[in-house]
Amino acid sequence: MKKLSRGFTLIELIVVIAIIALLASIILVSLSNAQVKGRDSKRASDLAQTVRALELYRSNYDTYPDHGGTQYGGCTSSNCLTVLTDELVPTYLSYIPLDPKAGNTPTGYRYCRPGAGFQGYQIIVRLEKNASYCTLRTGSPVTGAGAACWTSNGIPDFAFCN
Repeated sequence: MKKLSRGFTLIELIVVIAIIALLASIILVSLSNAQVKGRDSKRASDLAQTVRALELYRSNYDTYPDHGGTQYGGCTSSNCLTVLTDELVPTYLSYIPLDPKAGNTPTGYRYCRPGAGFQGYQIIVRLEKNASYCTLRTGSPVTGAGAACWTSNGIPDFAFCN
């Protein structure tokens, strides 16, 4: 008499594992896209708060803060957004926001204002959705002596952030 075996064959197991692997990869790709969108949304929110704080600062002092602060906190550049710590925290912001992925590094949020007497500023940020830099800036060109503020002949190097 032939004994009936119960269970799955090797082919059935391989097919089930392949289907599970395919579904898992689809989920991981969509989760990764959602994380990128989430970080870009956080960047937009951080920068909107910073712009509001800069405008409040300007309304009190008739100028934007200089970019020569000392609060680098791990950043090796005098243009990191954290240079605004002394000027904006705690009066205008509770803390200086950091890029959700790059943190306080030269590839994170950057701030620049030309030398004294100039009324403009620029903040640049690297968005993940298109892997490129964009800028938030005052309406008038940021030119003059001092820092170049990411411009070429007065024309900003980066497009406005959307």
